[in-house]
Amino acid sequence: MGRVYRARRAGGAFDQTVAVKVVRQSLALAGADVASRLQRERALRISGLVYDAGHVRRFEAMGLLGQLLDSAGETREAVVYLDSTVAIARSLPAAQTATGMSMAVTLSQLRGSLGDHRGAEADGRIALQIGEGLAADATRLDELDAMARLQTGMAMHRLGRPGTRATLESAFASTDALSPPVRSAWRDAPLTQKAEQALRTLRRGA
Repeated sequence: MGRVYRARRAGGAFDQTVAVKVVRQSLALAGADVASRLQRERALRISGLVYDAGHVRRFEAMGLLGQLLDSAGETREAVVYLDSTVAIARSLPAAQTATGMSMAVTLSQLRGSLGDHRGAEADGRIALQIGEGLAADATRLDELDAMARLQTGMAMHRLGRPGTRATLESAFASTDALSPPVRSAWRDAPLTQKAEQALRTLRRGA
């Protein structure tokens, strides 16, 4: 991909030898695919450094920081932090909680807003996988399941994936389990309305 230099990072708890990658200009011009690959690699390395089974609070704090960055409009930085937490949730059972699922759903939303629909689809599927292992009474499980299916289905729709209609149908079926106030707010959300339009188009084309 380019050149790799050995360097020393001195940043408190992260005082260690690191690799600095300089990407070839031709690859840098390729855009999001290269950036996404490097971000995911960084996330995996971060997860190995900061987490073990006794550090659930730190895992949750990283996700909270990602959500705060998103609230401040720093979407790309938020993606980096949330990518790290989702990488942790994928690899460590102790992090496969409703919190981990919520982070994967949020990451899917952010990737979709940045036009990274492949990433949005992948993170939506990760959220669903985490949800499959949770107890039926887990906090906000029904709402998170519906959102994960919606995010996955819309990413599939934008990518022209087969199976999009079934995924969107399952998203709206999941809303039946939501309480009336939550269901009403969920139905009024802009993304939900776009999904309803997409589903109507798919049904007409069937």
